[in-house]
Formats: sequence, C-alpha cells, structure tokens
Amino acid sequence: SSGINAEYGGSYIKYSYLVLVGLQRVNRPVSLISLPIRIINLPGISHTNGPSSTAKDHPFAKKEPTINFEDIFMDKVQSLCCKKTRSFEVKTNAGLVCVVRLSRSAYRLGDPIEVDLEFGDVSCVQVTLKLQAMETISPDHETIPETDSRFTTHDVKTINCIHTASTSASLHIPLNVVNSFSTNLVLVRWQVHFEFLISQLQPSPGELVDLGNTLVSGEIGSDCEWRPLQSVPVSTLTWEMPVRVVPTIPQYIATIAWQRTQAKDTV
Repeated sequence: SSGINAEYGGSYIKYSYLVLVGLQRVNRPVSLISLPIRIINLPGISHTNGPSSTAKDHPFAKKEPTINFEDIFMDKVQSLCCKKTRSFEVKTNAGLVCVVRLSRSAYRLGDPIEVDLEFGDVSCVQVTLKLQAMETISPDHETIPETDSRFTTHDVKTINCIHTASTSASLHIPLNVVNSFSTNLVLVRWQVHFEFLISQLQPSPGELVDLGNTLVSGEIGSDCEWRPLQSVPVSTLTWEMPVRVVPTIPQYIATIAWQRTQAKDTV
C-alpha cells in the first residue's frame, strides 16, 4: 500500500512492522511466530496506477499488461540521484569563507556524500563536517509545547585547512537508517552540519597569515629558528546544508556490503 510509512526508530516516533505466522498441528495449541520486516517507502510511487484485480479465468479474456513496480522504483531512484552539481557560498562580514560543491542533488542509502571545499579570502584553520538526521514533531501532535528537533550524527570528518586552497571530504550514509520522509506526525530530514574555525589573525590581501615567530640567535647571518604559535584566536561559524536521502535497491545493498567486507585491512 502506498499509505504505509517507512520503518523508523527515532527519539520521539517509532514505526515497526511484524509478520505474524500461526502454526497449528492436530490436537495441538496454536503457535505464533513474529517475523520483523523492513518497509522502504519512496514518495511519488503508488500502486493505484497498476492493473485492476478483476481477473477472468476463461482463456479468451483480454490480458491486461502487468506493471513491474520494482522497475518503476529503480527508475525513480536513478532519476533522483543523477549527477547535478550544486554550489553554495559561505560568507561572513569579512568576506568569502568557503565555496561548497556537491555533485548530486540526492543520495541513496549507503552512498558516500562527496563534498568539495574551495576556501576564500577569510583564513580558515579547521572545518568539521557532520552528517545528521533531524527529527521534528508536528506542532499539532506535540505533547510538550515547542519541542526541539532531535539530531542524530552518523558520520564526522575533521579537516585541518591552514593555508589550504581546496580540499574534499566524504561522508558515508549508513545502510540501516531511514531515508527522508514526512507524515502527519513527524518530519525526518538530512543535513550536513559545518563548523568553520576562522582565524582572527586575518592577513593583508595577497599574503598569508603568520602563524609563528622567527627567533634569531647570535650574530647577523646565523641560523634562524621558527616556532609556531601555541594558540591562535579563532571564531566559530556554523552552517547547515540540506541533503535528500532516498531508498536504495536490495541489489545495491548486497554490493556495498560485499565491497566493505573486501576492503577490510588484513594483518
């Protein structure tokens, strides 16, 4: 059914599904077995457009064309995850901090999110990327007024970027999480949270920030010793970039699981 919600276990809401199988022998009590299953839901795909169930048994009945919903599902996922470069500029009052680029507009479960960073005029010392799932309860169903959203971090990358012109990072989406979805009770969205540590020792145009002291010992012409600063005054800039996470196909899950198994280091 297209109205079934995806399986989800969050901080506020939990959707879980079981298949109950009953077994009974002659003159024996009934035994029930609960089999947990996982439901994957992709908005935009409905079974109402399929063939009607009024099947006729006689051989001269006109056969209705059957619709393979698995192919429709795969085509929908592939079209959403096609390559489409997106660029974002992160700025402050001092100037451009960084240009963030993504190669796609949506990602499947198990996909890596490749983020390209190109730094600007503002000196950035360190940047931290966090892949987060945000859970928000509908205001009409809040038991506690103004309930804050809950964030779950699934991957973290920290990059030291002093005097770096450009770099890249990869955040992996787990296979056991839920994709982006919304119901009348809860809204689940994904985002990449950025934390930029900006140096307050900003250089002049065309120069680099001096992060050390040059000590001269002895007479003129003797060796010089460079020592880095013990601490650098910084300020923190946070920014969130929304990303869309869609379901994936079972064949892809099996492929990713096999690749990660083969990629394990051996000693």
